[in-house]
Amino acid sequence: MKQINPDPTARQPGAKDMTAVQPLFFDLRQVATMLGINYCTAWDLVTTGRISAMQIGRRWKVTQASIDAFIEQGTAAAQQKAQRNQQLREYIGGATTWPSANAARPGGSTSRRQVDIELDNQLRQLTARRPRSCTTG
Repeated sequence: MKQINPDPTARQPGAKDMTAVQPLFFDLRQVATMLGINYCTAWDLVTTGRISAMQIGRRWKVTQASIDAFIEQGTAAAQQKAQRNQQLREYIGGATTWPSANAARPGGSTSRRQVDIELDNQLRQLTARRPRSCTTG
């Protein structure tokens, strides 16, 4: 005769714990929440191919591996950008020798903060991208 377990919450021997199961796919709303971005931004990342995804019916599905790869690419790109900015700073002459507009004035001084601001403005002009229209893609 089979025994009935009086406690329905007790685990049966050999039963799997279903609380630790991760979903295979995430929809765009979940991806946007995970990355801390807007839904439209997540949709744009998927449709431009920056996050690999698959369309099932009318819905986009993204794997955890795709999200992780996107984050790694972003981290690598940020490191490359910082390295490129450092190389530009060295090429221009470094922040310590950069002339300030205040230095030309009588009694003017060149603070480290002002030098950094002016150098950043110069770097921004050298590395600026042309703004693109949202409607032309």
